[in-house]
Amino acid sequence: MMNFDRHRICATALAIGIASIAPSNVAQAEGAIAVGILNNDARLGYASGWSSNQSNAAAAQELAIRNCRTLETAPQNVRNTCKIVRTFSNQCVVVALDPENGTPGAGWAVAPTRALAEQEAKRECERTAGPGRQGKCTETDGVCDGTAR
Repeated sequence: MMNFDRHRICATALAIGIASIAPSNVAQAEGAIAVGILNNDARLGYASGWSSNQSNAAAAQELAIRNCRTLETAPQNVRNTCKIVRTFSNQCVVVALDPENGTPGAGWAVAPTRALAEQEAKRECERTAGPGRQGKCTETDGVCDGTAR
């Protein structure tokens, strides 16, 4: 019995010691991106919304969905299809679109840096835009979460 109590006391002291040296008010950085697209065809409309620096994943997802569903530049039937496509923490999100109306170019990416997220989002946008629209996609929106830059 004595060894068990000593073990429990040592474990409790270790836990208190670790808790006292850990940062006490580290902000959680949670983000999410939601996308709405009809029949996987951006020519019919495209909506996206993101969130960053939220206290938890549920809050991040809720805000991203709300932002996607209230995007006034997208048709209501497209906004109704918004769903969470990715959550992230301490990363950047970028959305890229082909600026010409009626083209299918749309892409998004989450990456450790904004530059990398922009590069990946443009690459995805160009892939969906097709060969005649290469080099036309531009970043339309983006943000970095937490410590990402």
